[in-house]
Amino acid sequence: WHENCWGGQKIHPTQKPLQLFKRLILASSNEGDLILDPFSGSGTTAIAAKQLKRNFIAFEKNKDFFESSVKRYNEETAQMSLF
Repeated sequence: WHENCWGGQKIHPTQKPLQLFKRLILASSNEGDLILDPFSGSGTTAIAAKQLKRNFIAFEKNKDFFESSVKRYNEETAQMSLF
């Protein structure tokens, strides 16, 4: 993992900022909706969906990216449940 320009960990070469995905999800869905990400990469969409109380389905064919995104998702959502 490498530090990215948004202050977080970068695990994918084309990783996008979480705030961008949150903005897109807020503009195009409602709480409880289902978000589909067929190219999940670093898992940013899944994290944004979870934080905004949306359901999601994510696919990633690269095993390394998949494993890293699952780890990132679990770390992010574990922090959410503390508060």
